[in-house]
Amino acid sequence: AYTLPYDHLVVGVGSVEDFSRYAGIADHTFPLKTFADCYRLRNHLVSVLEMASIETNPEERRRLLTFVVAGGNYAGIEVACDLVDYFRFLSRTRYPELKFQEFRVALVEAGPRILPELGKRLPYLVRYAEKRVQQLGIEVHLDTGVQAATAEGVVLNSGERVPTRTIIT
Repeated sequence: AYTLPYDHLVVGVGSVEDFSRYAGIADHTFPLKTFADCYRLRNHLVSVLEMASIETNPEERRRLLTFVVAGGNYAGIEVACDLVDYFRFLSRTRYPELKFQEFRVALVEAGPRILPELGKRLPYLVRYAEKRVQQLGIEVHLDTGVQAATAEGVVLNSGERVPTRTIIT
């Protein structure tokens, strides 16, 4: 046994997501809090790409290749940018029948700007991130939140419906 002396002890008990606030969130989204969540999302992405590669209906193919990320904070920006890179790679290597231009990544942020945690302290980093997100072709919806999630897609608080099979929270 090893004794570790300390002056103050801080115990972090973690947090629990409240999926009850929005209809369908618990059933139709992919949270990314644990390794198991990430593994589940990865398997879902592969499954969706497999389905899209053989889909002949253009509307369904577009729905399969549309990915919505809820939240424009650090994690949301990272996930959206990584998805674009992942799809660019996969469309060149494993799924040449899927053209990179067919992929649509949409980022939904409830506030007026992405990366709200940087606030007014580091505006140049926010501007850099905004420019990078634009260069990657990520569709950004500011001042917009998720109202509900269904098996057919996401409903934004603006009333817009985005057909998709993949909503990442």
